[in-house]
Amino acid sequence: MLAYNSAIHSTTHFSPYELVFGTKPYVPDSVYEETAGVTYPDYVRVLQNRLKYCRTKAIEHIQKSKVNSKAYYDTRTRPIKYKVGDLVYLKNHLRLRKALSPIWKGPYKIIKIHGNNTASLLINRRHVKHHFDEMKLHTSA
Repeated sequence: MLAYNSAIHSTTHFSPYELVFGTKPYVPDSVYEETAGVTYPDYVRVLQNRLKYCRTKAIEHIQKSKVNSKAYYDTRTRPIKYKVGDLVYLKNHLRLRKALSPIWKGPYKIIKIHGNNTASLLINRRHVKHHFDEMKLHTSA
């Protein structure tokens, strides 16, 4: 646990220990800071300032990391535009034998597109609403 809590994380640029306690962890081969002659109120003030600084910097680093992660994700994905009348496959969540069961069911016809990334499919003469994440566009061979 000490290894994890004392390791600097790439997202925050701080260790979890430092974000919680405001100081670097004391490990056997580290050099200790000299605190002789420091009064208790001064120590508390310095520690509070250090905690505030670490946490605001960590929040800034997390925001930058989110932007970078989104940019990386967006370069590798492209949204699929479904239209009414398209044939799609539907993810099979009820796979009894994982190795032998098909991953996708269908194809099914899209009857209606809803605004919240969902579509109504015609399955066994019924209109069933499913999210786009559970669909894969049917390509004719």
